Amino acid sequence: MKNRDNQQTNSFRIGWIVGILEGEGWFILDKMWNWNKKWHIYKPMIGMNNTDETIIKQTDDILTEWKVGHHITKRNMKYPWKDQWQLIIFGMKRCTSLLEIILPYMSAKKKQAQLLMDFIEYRETKTSHDRHGKVETAFYEKLKGLNRKGKVSTTKH
Repeated sequence: MKNRDNQQTNSFRIGWIVGILEGEGWFILDKMWNWNKKWHIYKPMIGMNNTDETIIKQTDDILTEWKVGHHITKRNMKYPWKDQWQLIIFGMKRCTSLLEIILPYMSAKKKQAQLLMDFIEYRETKTSHDRHGKVETAFYEKLKGLNRKGKVSTTKH
């Protein structure tokens, strides 16, 4: 019975994280320039912003239990806006550890999550000294396009 309870608890936690990221989250490649802007790299990021501290705390608890490294920052907003918390998972290893758990259950943002995972898998074939080039830029542009706000084009079925 205990094993079944653990499976149900873990299923709930996976569902919680997937639901929060589908609704409030983002999957991006952060473009980072060196100090003199002669070259850049792309860093994978998964994150979410929310004004409800309890949602951030619940997400924090689950990620901590799963040993997924993350950072939380609070932005003190001026009236009339509420304070805002941001939770970020930054880097290839941290993002991979989360994506391996949630990717099979994603739907609305599955393309973004899969593209981020594909980028990570591609970069794992390189050394840290290999510059980011056209392939990485193509990942960046495609992910940027998927994340673009506004009217989404749909096809009739």
